[in-house]
Amino acid sequence: MFNPCYTQLKLDIQDLTLKDNFGSFLDTIIFIGQEKLEKLIMIDGVGLPFMESSPTYTPGLLKDTNRFSLPADYLQMLYIALTDQLPSPIISLVSTTGTLAAGTYYYRVSAINANGETLGSEEKSITVGATAGVIISWTAITDATGYKIYGRLKDGELYIATTTSATYTDNGSITPSGAMPIFNTSGKDRFDLMDRFGSKKFGDLHGAYIDSLKKVKPFVYEKISNILIFNGYADKNYGIDLRYLKKAKVLSDSITTNEWTDNAYGALLYSCLFETIPYIGDDPRSVTWATKRDEEIGVLKLLNTRERISGKTTNWFNPNMFFSSGK
Repeated sequence: MFNPCYTQLKLDIQDLTLKDNFGSFLDTIIFIGQEKLEKLIMIDGVGLPFMESSPTYTPGLLKDTNRFSLPADYLQMLYIALTDQLPSPIISLVSTTGTLAAGTYYYRVSAINANGETLGSEEKSITVGATAGVIISWTAITDATGYKIYGRLKDGELYIATTTSATYTDNGSITPSGAMPIFNTSGKDRFDLMDRFGSKKFGDLHGAYIDSLKKVKPFVYEKISNILIFNGYADKNYGIDLRYLKKAKVLSDSITTNEWTDNAYGALLYSCLFETIPYIGDDPRSVTWATKRDEEIGVLKLLNTRERISGKTTNWFNPNMFFSSGK
């Protein structure tokens, strides 16, 4: 069975170029070939689903700060928005005395404010003996007015209590009832950010706010290296919804597959073959390799466009379809 991977790619490059003496340059060729593919995709500013990443950071931009560090695999911005949603707490569990029977218990905690409630925290479990209780603790969430505790069944935690402190003891005296939230309703605003080329002169805006230390709801950013600098210091904590093109991991003996080997091996192979020219000299097949590389990219883009039009993929979900702009 054909296995598209780092080892196979090296063999194919050597077989098709009729060269087996690349030595350490073969890794350089593969690196440059992959890098060229990613740059060609970036030209359109659209991307392919397997190149996209859509993380959410809560909080992403902290109060009284004006910078956000992009992920290490960042290539190109597709979409960025700020939200005023609270993050979910991170909880820990320890046992104590109580009336719970021996067994394993599961818990989640959400944060609440005047707007609503966050999603439940990541599920945590603890195994206790007879006549036990469970102390649930978490780090306080800035701007939260309270917390709701859910337990005790795995993946089916029900509401137990509400507290304003950052700890709660489940001693077994309350029968859980009421489902956990399925949406984060703790924020009202969601607004797109513009880069400095899409707004007024960034330097004037940025300089005025920095000089006066004015607190603002940011709406413009400038990317310097892998850092976003906003047009002023945030007036409160904001979540960041980010969608960007990402770099695939570099293939090596320890990383034998990546997004390109899994989804577009042909494009990667022809791109690497074309990048062998500086090492093997002029080769009449170089035009064919470049043409085949571009054909592979074209087919990938066409398939992706058809998926977008047919609505059969969620990779192109636009949050603004359902959220009004706060600008």
